[in-house]
Amino acid sequence: MIKYSFLFSAIMSLFLPTLKSQPMMQNSLLWRISGKGLEKPSYLYGTIHLICPQDYVLRGQTIEAMNRCRRIAFEMDLMNKQEMMAAAQQFINPNPDNYRRWLGEKNYAEMRKFMATTAKIPDTIWTKVRPIILNRRLIQKSMNCIETGAEQVVFVVSSRDNDSRGYEHEFTGLETTEDRKRIGMFLTEQDSLSAHSVLLMIQHWNQMRVSMQQFVKLYKSEDIAGMQNLSEFMSPSVAQNDSKQYKKQWSVVVNDRNRLWLPRMEKMMVEKPTFFAVGAGHLAGNAGLITLLRKQGYNLEPITKREQVLNYK
Repeated sequence: MIKYSFLFSAIMSLFLPTLKSQPMMQNSLLWRISGKGLEKPSYLYGTIHLICPQDYVLRGQTIEAMNRCRRIAFEMDLMNKQEMMAAAQQFINPNPDNYRRWLGEKNYAEMRKFMATTAKIPDTIWTKVRPIILNRRLIQKSMNCIETGAEQVVFVVSSRDNDSRGYEHEFTGLETTEDRKRIGMFLTEQDSLSAHSVLLMIQHWNQMRVSMQQFVKLYKSEDIAGMQNLSEFMSPSVAQNDSKQYKKQWSVVVNDRNRLWLPRMEKMMVEKPTFFAVGAGHLAGNAGLITLLRKQGYNLEPITKREQVLNYK
């Protein structure tokens, strides 16, 4: 049995580190990209996909960086409703009985009991989504708040500034609909593995909640290396059991996407200054965007915290 593998899915949408040794990184979610012939700098910002509103602060320097750019690039185009709906369709579970098949009767009964008593999510709801989405729903439940995401805040603030400053940011995504479909197809092929991750998640529910609280603390302190180290510490199944399946998930969801984004980012930066807002897990590590951009000849400079910050509310 793979120990603590629930943590892979639990942090997949947040951090997902590599297991190789990490280069030293200063504590910063915001990085200035310059050099290699760029006329004006662009910026790289690490987001978190799920966080309580009271825990998220969009600091003044980040807003300044956004306003120096004419394009805001997210992982996917948040303005493209059709693309977002297409992505969501991939994660609908076509057959509610799939969970029984993926888990077996005993484990399925255990999950049903947890959903009814602890999570309080009816069978008619949780069985209709694939495990990767169920995982996200459970993280939401564990947070005891109506959560938000950093991307949504960046989008709202940059849209608001469009009106106040008399110009418009261009919004775009680093991935196409076809890219998202390909990733979605891979993840749906891992449904059985992901379902067992959810099972382990509920079996270690209190540990998971504590771990997520620690992730939020690290994110708030902008400790990229700490996020990586905590993730690796909590993921002994890869380090000890050499789980090829999970390593493949990591590669597809994080490293492969970083390499896919790199030439697109370069093209965008040449065209106009761009503010890139992507999951914080894509920044650090040997295969992270900071390292990849540096290898391409760019200067990556951390913009560290000032005392003055601006709460997005």
